Amino acid sequence: EISFYLRITVIDCIGIIADIGTLCRELNISVDAVIQKPMGPSFDFVNDDLTFIVTTNATPYKTIQVLKKRIEETQWNKKPVFIMATQ
Repeated sequence: EISFYLRITVIDCIGIIADIGTLCRELNISVDAVIQKPMGPSFDFVNDDLTFIVTTNATPYKTIQVLKKRIEETQWNKKPVFIMATQ
């Protein structure tokens, strides 16, 4: 088990962090931090990417792969989820 960094690119909508929290709870993944990349004054809600960074506490790689797949199946996900081990 190791910690992971996930970069999630989404369509802006309400409830994304709640959905990520629910998915993590269902998979018994402990979230260390969630960061939303700030939107600048010229942010285009239709064309620009909105990015969340999620870091986890120690988690089996197989479980992170399941989380990645489930996030990618959501209606708000825009691109493949990038994952990287952090330890």
